[in-house]
Amino acid sequence: MYKLYLIYLMVLVGLASCAQSNYRFKQRYFFAQQMSFGRELRNPQGQPLTRKQDTLYFVYLETSGGEEPQFTAAFYKGKAFQTAVYPVNEDTVHVGSTIAGEEIVIRKNTGHQLLRLELTEARENEAKNPVSQNTLILNGHWHAQPFQLILKQPILLAANIKG
Repeated sequence: MYKLYLIYLMVLVGLASCAQSNYRFKQRYFFAQQMSFGRELRNPQGQPLTRKQDTLYFVYLETSGGEEPQFTAAFYKGKAFQTAVYPVNEDTVHVGSTIAGEEIVIRKNTGHQLLRLELTEARENEAKNPVSQNTLILNGHWHAQPFQLILKQPILLAANIKG
């Protein structure tokens, strides 16, 4: 009877661990896009004004779990970022074009969930995590379990020109 109980317990633990493995990040896409302005501004003397170039960082994550992960911290290039998470309802997302002109389209698998994370630089920017120059680190909780997701160098998209 004891052996039967032990086998039952082992099977139950095995099934629980397999069930938790379904809640993983299936696909990960990290993008960076320079924001440019269409017109060159000049001062009253006609000299061009220099503007700070803005870079937009965003991530698409495909998951198979129903519950959304909660992100608590993000670090990139030695800076802390805040994350805003937006569920994507479409099955196919046209992200944009790379600098080389290649179109980026993301298609989620049936039954999976696609999330868009937008990263904005934190106001009080003290990175509390050692970060290499081109590695994004996302910390959070999912299904009551802490996680750390590491994404390598971003895919550079062609500049978005604003008028």
